[in-house]
Amino acid sequence: MNTFRLSITTRTLALLLISVVEAMPAQSAWGQAMVTGSAIEPRLENTYWKLTQLGNEPVIVGERQREPHLILQPEGNRVAGSGGCNRLMGGYQLAGERISFSRMAMTRMACPDGMETERDFVAALEQVKTWKISGQHLELFNESGKLLARFESRELR
Repeated sequence: MNTFRLSITTRTLALLLISVVEAMPAQSAWGQAMVTGSAIEPRLENTYWKLTQLGNEPVIVGERQREPHLILQPEGNRVAGSGGCNRLMGGYQLAGERISFSRMAMTRMACPDGMETERDFVAALEQVKTWKISGQHLELFNESGKLLARFESRELR
């Protein structure tokens, strides 16, 4: 009876693993982690995205204000977050680099600070057509490619 014996060295196994990782796509449309050099970029979905810029203006969070943010939840294509004062929720559709938000709703509290930012944030979401992740930042663009909003990833709490 012939016996076949397979001998794999640690070096061979490491080279095989590296080959598999390098052959993987850098990013899928569904927000898988993107590998760039030694850094791993955040996923589009299931990431806490803090709003840092609306159009060309930086977003300043007031002392008694929540930070405006979004979390895209793939279960049911739901979006949740805050405009800075009120909670926001709704749906989204994702197809590759295209994204659109729909059925957006908010609570209706009045806050001493940030109401203009909140209004502009929700208006920007209605115009979004494409997205891009660069480093730790998510950028949302309108149909003509104009930057509408920029976010920074945060650890989910």
